[in-house]
Amino acid sequence: MKKRLLYLTFGLLLTAAVLLSSTSGFSRTDRQHYETAIAMDSESFPGYHLKDYTVRYFDGDVDYVLKDGVLSKEKPVFRSLVATIEEVNGELQVVVPTAERMKDTLSLLGMGQEGLETSIDHDALQVATLWHEGFHCYQLSHFEGAINRESLPEDLETFIAQEIDAKEELISAFLEAENMLERAINAKELHQAKEFAAEFLSIYHKRRENLTEEARQMESLYEMMEGSAQYIESKIYRAQAGEEAYVEYYMPRESEYLYGISKYYQLGRKICLVLDKLEPDWSTDFDFSMSLSEVLEESIKEER
Repeated sequence: MKKRLLYLTFGLLLTAAVLLSSTSGFSRTDRQHYETAIAMDSESFPGYHLKDYTVRYFDGDVDYVLKDGVLSKEKPVFRSLVATIEEVNGELQVVVPTAERMKDTLSLLGMGQEGLETSIDHDALQVATLWHEGFHCYQLSHFEGAINRESLPEDLETFIAQEIDAKEELISAFLEAENMLERAINAKELHQAKEFAAEFLSIYHKRRENLTEEARQMESLYEMMEGSAQYIESKIYRAQAGEEAYVEYYMPRESEYLYGISKYYQLGRKICLVLDKLEPDWSTDFDFSMSLSEVLEESIKEER
């Protein structure tokens, strides 16, 4: 699979629609978001520093490129609106929309508007998105040898739709497993968290018996790559937007099944949160050679 497609699927595809003709330019708000982001510390994955990576802001016409704090204008690497990473001149770079472009897009998608159930803190989300995509640069620049991407389906969304999302027994088991993760996250006592985590793994592995090997490898990869990235993203959003906004956006009371790839972002993030409870320093030396479920399994065995 071509690297460009791989990076795009690892990133957050906001919309593939043709962009509006108006452009926003690189604003003071964009600069503030960048400065805020590089000054933050997630307290996880100590080797990851957002300031190590070049960031490209697409405003609908050009890329505004921030490298070592210096701003320049270049031809865009994507004409679609994406938050992702791309290799440019041998360097992995973060690609995001400008703040105004991001806000306009979320409004078009019906997210974050007044009166709707979920209200997004756009400033916090933009900062968190930088951290999410920068984390993919960190993953692939430091641990590419440990990350197996060879077995990914060519048409990922079609594969998921046909092999996973069309099967009610897989959907039901996924929701049951995710519910156990949530119970582990919310458990008051450590022994309860361990019990719920163990039950999660039992349901998780039983469900995977009904998957092809290709589907199992794909799920593990995206839970690990995107789940850990969303975990980092959510921590930054929480620090910026506050606890109430974090819970509303990332931890809704009623979990619904997410069709397509996004369910793996969410499941992987929740595994990370359980690991935080059972083994708080788990991310310190995590090298992406094991899936998140394997790390959780090892954590439970060690505790016992």
